[in-house]
Amino acid sequence: PLYPRCVTTRPEKLPPPNISRGPWPPVPARPPAPLLSCGGMRIVGGQDASHGSWPWMVSLQIFTYHNNRRYHVCGGSLLNAHWLLTAAHCFRIKKYVLIFGAKEVEWGSNKPVKPPLQERYVEKIIIHERYSASSEANDIALMKITPPVPCGHFIGPGCLPQFRAGPPRVPQTCWVAGWGFLQENGECGTSPVLQEARVDLIDLDVCNSTRWYNGRIRSTNVCAGYPAGKIDTCQGDSGGPLMCRDSVEDSYVVVGITSWGVGCARAKRPGVYTSTWSYLNWIASKIGPNAVWKIFPWVCDLQLTLGSPSWRDRAKLKEHSDGSLQSPGVGSRMPCASFSCT
Repeated sequence: PLYPRCVTTRPEKLPPPNISRGPWPPVPARPPAPLLSCGGMRIVGGQDASHGSWPWMVSLQIFTYHNNRRYHVCGGSLLNAHWLLTAAHCFRIKKYVLIFGAKEVEWGSNKPVKPPLQERYVEKIIIHERYSASSEANDIALMKITPPVPCGHFIGPGCLPQFRAGPPRVPQTCWVAGWGFLQENGECGTSPVLQEARVDLIDLDVCNSTRWYNGRIRSTNVCAGYPAGKIDTCQGDSGGPLMCRDSVEDSYVVVGITSWGVGCARAKRPGVYTSTWSYLNWIASKIGPNAVWKIFPWVCDLQLTLGSPSWRDRAKLKEHSDGSLQSPGVGSRMPCASFSCT
């Protein structure tokens, strides 16, 4: 079956074929029971991410009134203080809580988060007008955050591709991240620790070929994984980012949104992602062209006020003795205090 990539608690309750990787069932009945035999199984086949490695990662959690607890169901990417990007199929439920700056998320928590984590609510959800739940076409959505979330050591905006960049080029090795299932059948449950994994971008013609997805891939998709499988996103990773390094600006760019796949980490069944480049105009029409311009790679380098060594190493920002940061290839220096998510 074509599994959604949001959390489901039991294998027998997985959705039927042609259903997106969204929350199923709508309210998690219980936390998945961890099995000691699951060993090193990750995002499937990944590793623990260091805190602050991907500061735009967001945990979308449903809130259940009957027990006042929240449960991770989808991922997302912070664009600025007001907006995040995720998958349209995540929204079969209306009551969401957003957690920013997390490395670990607790399944079924009823406690407020502690700094440096930030908890926020949803002011508005914008689902693409032509989203199709049956085909997963236009699987993209925006969430407006309330109140706005500040940048910090572990929270910062992700970059979008530039208009001139075109679709992601192949071959290219990129990254995925999420708190999703540790293996396809869900027996190992979701990961409490953010997982990351390297994946290769796969040519769309190959991904769409007879022995692979046999015509189900659209030009607005990105395929990523490996011909032999073994490493992939899974349920609970929906809406999270597929990230590639921009070779010119030397920063990571969110080129895809985790959408769907047949099983998880199967041979010739890689993860299928919504291409963000294909929807730049749509995003700009909803949050404003100036906001989109600020999310392009070279501007992202100047915006970030991140103290995480792992992030500064990734972004290769130069820190001066006066506390200012300078991006490679950008002559001007700006004090950290002037950077923001806005």
